Amino acid sequence: MADPSPPRREPTAHERTQHRQSQLKRYFQRWLTRRSMDEIFPDIYLGGSYAAESIPSLTAAKITFVLSIMSKNLPPSTREAYMNHRIQHVFIKKYDESGEDLLAILPEACRVIEESRARGAGVLVHCAMGVSRSASVVVAYVMQRWGISPTEALTFVRGKRYVVSPNRGFLEQLEVWRECGYDVFSKIRVDGQRVPKEAYRRWLKRVEEMRAEEEREAAAQNGDGDADEDSGAQAS
Repeated sequence: MADPSPPRREPTAHERTQHRQSQLKRYFQRWLTRRSMDEIFPDIYLGGSYAAESIPSLTAAKITFVLSIMSKNLPPSTREAYMNHRIQHVFIKKYDESGEDLLAILPEACRVIEESRARGAGVLVHCAMGVSRSASVVVAYVMQRWGISPTEALTFVRGKRYVVSPNRGFLEQLEVWRECGYDVFSKIRVDGQRVPKEAYRRWLKRVEEMRAEEEREAAAQNGDGDADEDSGAQAS
């Protein structure tokens, strides 16, 4: 017979205090990250969703164009305030997932950032935290503007906003962005649509294969679970 497990030790008052302080610190860091925005170039800012919802912060920085890259749009009250303050807004629905296709929107995102900057508009690019999705778009813009590598552009952007940390899939897409010459579509059009470049097509195929494999594994696991239930039912 196996020895019984030793009783679980209750944390001391000091340990509970340290745990609460650690939780509060993480919460504060997340809150501060959402609220903050940092100037990457003159008049081009990167930040979180709370910064995008702060009209006083936007007007103080003379921001008149906001690019939102999130899973859901900003609240209606914020969008109404944008109209009242003549702030242009573009929303692009994207999730912070490795297989999410940012490459498809990078040409247009970089174009609107550059056009807004060229006409003297302050620009805020943001997602929920200003860490992964919007940061990847800004890194892609820096790469295109200066013709540099993902590593060089990421180092530059992190120098302005230290919390920047694109997920692994977005880092891979930035490499594809460079391989495609900072535009994933060729000049060739078929049925009015621009044709993806070879490196982009290869990436899309890898993602498709990865998702198919995940679906097969999930189906196999569900099948095993069903078999176990059937076995249990027969045994009873």
